[in-house]
Amino acid sequence: YDQTIDKGSMLVSSSNQVPSGNVPVDVSDTTIGGFYFDVKGEPVQVSSFTLNFTFTGTGTSSDVTGVKLYNATGNIAAGPKDPGSGVVVWTDTWTIPVGEHHYFVKAKLDTSFVSNDTVQVSVDPDSLITAKGEVTGLTITPTPTTAVTSNGQTVKAGSMAVSMSSTPFGQNVVRGVNGYHFGTVI
Repeated sequence: YDQTIDKGSMLVSSSNQVPSGNVPVDVSDTTIGGFYFDVKGEPVQVSSFTLNFTFTGTGTSSDVTGVKLYNATGNIAAGPKDPGSGVVVWTDTWTIPVGEHHYFVKAKLDTSFVSNDTVQVSVDPDSLITAKGEVTGLTITPTPTTAVTSNGQTVKAGSMAVSMSSTPFGQNVVRGVNGYHFGTVI
């Protein structure tokens, strides 16, 4: 009998585990996107993965640092790497097991980003992911043939307003009094 050993396959889509939402500035490992991988036939070894960034507002790729790709168990699959010209190219080799898996893109957005700026990450699986079957060693061309874009994130820079209450009114204090209420911060 002649038998043909076929290679595995990999489908990439946006992960529903990273919905559109708000992200802070100046916080390491902030989740800015996610991808879902459906691997069939054999585990897939990824040796190159190019991530594209899209921004609106004041922030740019030079204001993003420490971009990493995490698997669902919290382990780093690729990175850290800083983007250049809106792109991160990971050349770490990592394996995606057979089955359905979510991976998360995390980074630090510096303080050049202001409220209501947006960031979005994408990948073009068939041209920007280099992969092969772990068992067969054959090249696997991930699908689809169009870009897959994660859900967009909106920057919400933290702010706080502090003022003093008008009570208690100015008054004299006797020395040695414990627990005296000097003022109220609101």
